[in-house]
Amino acid sequence: MSVPIASLPLAQRPRERLLMLGPHALSDGELLALLLGQGTRGRSALEVAAQLIGDYGGLAELASARPEELAARVGIGPAKAATVVAAFHLGTRSRTPTDSLPQLSTPEDIAAVAIPLFAGARVERL
Repeated sequence: MSVPIASLPLAQRPRERLLMLGPHALSDGELLALLLGQGTRGRSALEVAAQLIGDYGGLAELASARPEELAARVGIGPAKAATVVAAFHLGTRSRTPTDSLPQLSTPEDIAAVAIPLFAGARVERL
C-alpha cells in the first residue's frame, strides 16, 4: 500500500529535505518527485518517479524521452511530461554558457560538439 508524502514525517519529505539539506541530499527519485508534484490514485509522486526512472533505466535515458511518450504514461499526462522535459533541457542549457561557445570551423570541430549532444537520441534530429 502506498504512503502519501503528506503522511511522512517532515524530515522525510522531499521538499522539506531539499530546503533543509540542499538538492545534493536528495536522490534522483526524490528530485523527480518534486517535479511531478503529485502521484496518482494509490501511488505517491515518489513511487511514480521511481517507476519512471526504473522503466527508462536511469536519468540519462529518461532525459531522452519525448514529451508525447511520457504523456502517454499513466499518471503523467501532458503537463507533467512538459515539466520533466523542460527540467532536463534547462539542466543541459545551464551547463553551456553562451559566452563560451566554441568556434566551429572544421568538420572535426562540429563532430566534437555534436556527437555528445545527439549520442543518446532515439530519434533523428537536425
